[in-house]
Amino acid sequence: MRIFAKLLIFLWVSSAAALSAVADEVIQYNLTPEKVESVRLLESQGETTILIILVDGEKQAFAELTKRHIGQNLQIVYGPQILVQATIRAEIDSGIIASSSLEKQLASKIVHELGCQNIK
Repeated sequence: MRIFAKLLIFLWVSSAAALSAVADEVIQYNLTPEKVESVRLLESQGETTILIILVDGEKQAFAELTKRHIGQNLQIVYGPQILVQATIRAEIDSGIIASSSLEKQLASKIVHELGCQNIK
């Protein structure tokens, strides 16, 4: 019985360590202008937000990525800039990304760069 209890404790500790290691891994999603359908700069109560809508094919790819990596950390990056850093709690199938962590000047520059590539 003691051996069984020790085995259960070992398995529980091993599982917790494995889950922790998975959560510590960072999944990186590289945003490029080709992946963006539209982008807007929103300002409200002194906070600047970039609202990005992905093109249809990329919405599905992003949904699959987030579904596969639930519980892991996600970084959405544009060039060298991290736009979003969060833990994936559920599949994100809307194709909408919002970033509120940037200063207004940098956010405006990113919106301009992403938006200029999508003017038809």
